Amino acid sequence: MSRDGKKQAYRFGRWAELLCVWRLRLNGYRILERDYRQSTGEIDIIAKRGQVLAFIEVKARDTSQNAAYALGSTQRRRIEKTAMIFIAQASQYSSCDNRFDLMLVNPGGWPKHIPAAWMLGE
Repeated sequence: MSRDGKKQAYRFGRWAELLCVWRLRLNGYRILERDYRQSTGEIDIIAKRGQVLAFIEVKARDTSQNAAYALGSTQRRRIEKTAMIFIAQASQYSSCDNRFDLMLVNPGGWPKHIPAAWMLGE
């Protein structure tokens, strides 16, 4: 991929995350963190609604199908490990129900939110 192509992909990804944040807010979620990073990995969005603490991965591709296939098992494990660090550091959320969600974004479309896209260790 060319330098310009990488810049464009990065901008599209950042735009997609922002769009997902707004969709989540409109659906009653409180955004706790964006781009939460630890040595184990990164979580795009951490949000809470009611007793649910959602760890959300955003995938932006040319189609929703391509976006859905872009999340592999290695990346899921990294997200899970990073989520456990977040919970250990933010004890006020230890009683919440943890969930791993996926949000799919394609150009010109509204983000598709898939709650409980996978389970811990799956």
